[in-house]
Amino acid sequence: MVGVLKGCISAQNGEVVASLLYFRNKALPGIAILREDVIILIPVFGRRHKIFFDKFKSIKETNKVPGKWLLGKRVFNIEFETKPSVLFAVPGSVGKRWTVVFQSINQLV
Repeated sequence: MVGVLKGCISAQNGEVVASLLYFRNKALPGIAILREDVIILIPVFGRRHKIFFDKFKSIKETNKVPGKWLLGKRVFNIEFETKPSVLFAVPGSVGKRWTVVFQSINQLV
């Protein structure tokens, strides 16, 4: 399912990767798209979440999600002022590049 979803997204829309998404401690397979000013999280089932860089408080990097460690993955925890945080995990090699992007916008804690 994730492969089909990735195939529907054009490469010119940003960097697209398979991802494990966590919304309210519920894990969902999907994709994450990183663009210049936004992260788009699209679960296989459910609605997309478009998160602009200027709308969240910070991003923390870890390799732990509720109840388990994810080896070989980079987990990003997006924290908001008023809403619950959102976690998403991407492959480690992709996560290294995304960490650089988040550091460049001074959002990575």
